[in-house]
Amino acid sequence: MSKLKILVPSQWGVYQRSEDKQTQIPFIARFAFLSSWKNAKVKARWVERTYNDSQKKGTWQIVADPPSSRCIHSCISVPVGNFDILVRIDLRGKKRRKKNFQTVENVGIGEIFVMVGQSNAANSGTARLRPKHNEVRAMTKKGWQIADDPQPFASNTKGSPWTVMGDILFEQLNIPIGVISAAVGGSSVAEWQEDNNNYQNFIRLLNKLRERGCKKSQLPRAILWHQGETDSRDELPAEQYVTLLKKLIENTSRDICKESQSIPWIVALAAFHTDTSQTAIDAIISAQKQVIMDEELDYVYKGPTTEDLLGLDWRAPDLVHFNKNGLKEHGRRWAQTIMKIFFMNDINY
Repeated sequence: MSKLKILVPSQWGVYQRSEDKQTQIPFIARFAFLSSWKNAKVKARWVERTYNDSQKKGTWQIVADPPSSRCIHSCISVPVGNFDILVRIDLRGKKRRKKNFQTVENVGIGEIFVMVGQSNAANSGTARLRPKHNEVRAMTKKGWQIADDPQPFASNTKGSPWTVMGDILFEQLNIPIGVISAAVGGSSVAEWQEDNNNYQNFIRLLNKLRERGCKKSQLPRAILWHQGETDSRDELPAEQYVTLLKKLIENTSRDICKESQSIPWIVALAAFHTDTSQTAIDAIISAQKQVIMDEELDYVYKGPTTEDLLGLDWRAPDLVHFNKNGLKEHGRRWAQTIMKIFFMNDINY
């Protein structure tokens, strides 16, 4: 049994990169027994995961000298990329032995996106997809994993567009991508208000993500909203949709962000349902556009549309959810939109 248990960071974890060259990530560990380690010095360093001769390594950073208790709470600085975190325990008066080294593999500093909405943002596609790259990862209840469908926090158990989106973003940016879908199949915009379980679960996820930061300030790059099919089916008036979506966005900023900042939102144009009229569909699309254009919400951006992805070429036999082709195209459109909004200088296509 190791004398030091490293709790954070964990394997496959992704942290949102900061605007600085280095991102502060937490280091949390616990000694099995403190008595024999009171004179220990604990250090950590990052080592780039690469298979060529130009592997980069960080300098050793002291995280405890000596530990003041069995538990260590500290921070280490890591650049953008995918790394192993090496931890070294030095005992004064003793040589460093191999057993005094530990490694946490595949810790990423990159981009994180949180998705909310209904079934076409959840696990409702006909095919489960797997990312081509291990750098595309999903948060789970216990940590992180490679982002194979189904996505851990979303409803249903089938496929999503987020693995494809993550792959394309990784290929464009060459940094780890974290995806967290909290979408709930069949949900209306009213069911994302603050008194509803969907909203409360969403806020808990954002808080869990935020608290992973050294100063409890980590936020995702953006929240992606894909929803509208249920409300067009139910013929919700456009003005009500506008009011409810704005309240959702504003409540999220109130409950998660500091007064001086807001998480960007990207709102998809989505409303198609087989059991409704074109007039009802157009009303929801119009409402989504109004929210996007609202001058008070200058952190809300226009997302992709899937209104043209109709029929069996793109949809499942129910003509509402996506088949494998539809999932891939849906994911591609999200990636393209994100690149144009946030990373225009990095676009390679």
